Amino acid sequence: MNIQQSTDLIIFVTHVEAEDVFLKIWGQVDKNSATCVERMILPLVEQFARSQGCVGPQLANLRINALCCARFQNEGYYRAKVINIRADGMVVLQFIDYGNIEVLPPQEIHLLENIPGSESLQSFPPVAFDFTLMHILPINNVWDNKVIESIKKTLWYNEYKILIHSVVNNHRLIKLWYNNEDFSELLIKRHMAVRTTMQEMFRSICQKYISFGF
Repeated sequence: MNIQQSTDLIIFVTHVEAEDVFLKIWGQVDKNSATCVERMILPLVEQFARSQGCVGPQLANLRINALCCARFQNEGYYRAKVINIRADGMVVLQFIDYGNIEVLPPQEIHLLENIPGSESLQSFPPVAFDFTLMHILPINNVWDNKVIESIKKTLWYNEYKILIHSVVNNHRLIKLWYNNEDFSELLIKRHMAVRTTMQEMFRSICQKYISFGF
């Protein structure tokens, strides 16, 4: 899906995280697509239970960006891609229809390329998109974990109206309405963030990279 700037959308928020000084909000734009993915996974669960496509402790065939299904907190199986393989054998995954990154043992991971009947699931595009909340920066330029968790609990698994203001350096900058109030303004009022301009948002990230010698 091609998401253009100056577009009003309803998103179903699935994840919230800090990315440097940016507050990144992941959401599903098309709930029908999310339901479609769930329906495609359902017939494969029996194969997962028989360890079909299971990576196993040897990590054979496992590679970065490999598409798989993985169990998340005993809640069921979801699509994910491999983003890192740690030295201790644990695998870092991003759940592509939700946005969250998790670390799982290889036994919980089933490579879709090894699963008969998963072709449509492999070709279906990711359902979650990432957005960046505009006009705010973290207090002291670092997002506190408690603040992120509080925002997560506030927004998680609910629908909100957003306006995509602009797209800069792959960041979809948005205004989000929470109970008819600008959510950025709400965070500022609650002393969970500070007000800033768009220029300052990107200047602060540039300064951070310069200070680290990039």
